[in-house]
Amino acid sequence: MELVKKLLAKGADANARTAKAAAGGRGGGGGGLFRQIAGEQTPLLVAAKANRPETMRALVAGGADAKLKAQDGTTLLMAAAGSGHVEAVKYAYELDPDVKAVNATNATVMHASVAGTMQNSTQAEICKVIQFLADKGAPLDEKDGRGRTPIDVADGLPIDKAADLLTDLIKKSGATPKTPSKR
Repeated sequence: MELVKKLLAKGADANARTAKAAAGGRGGGGGGLFRQIAGEQTPLLVAAKANRPETMRALVAGGADAKLKAQDGTTLLMAAAGSGHVEAVKYAYELDPDVKAVNATNATVMHASVAGTMQNSTQAEICKVIQFLADKGAPLDEKDGRGRTPIDVADGLPIDKAADLLTDLIKKSGATPKTPSKR
């Protein structure tokens, strides 16, 4: 974070972007361990995904625009949800409260909350993220571009507690999961 502050003080662009991603790749999906990394990410998106709320705050203070999206349409809230940590998600929500956003592969914040987060988080923390987003009205059971719901993604990793929580939340809303957990 100190380096970020020094760079911003020297005039670094808080909204600089990574290069565009090459066309092609697997496409059509909503995350997972082998998805193509989105191009045109800002430092704020990267900090959110990396669970660096202090760095996020420094970037915003330095002029970072929380409404900028990655090339694939990933929002700040989606990036933070992908961190698997509720503190980053809560701060991102303050800046970018669109819990109903979808990216180019039709992935939602709920997909992001379960896709690929286990290397950086715990099941308990991921469930805190899911609960926070659910409490804010995030859709729980949408299908991404591959036809996968967040429960499908959680089953595939596996993140048992997240699949159970999503199932319970969907049932409490009066609905039935589009694709029940396979466990």
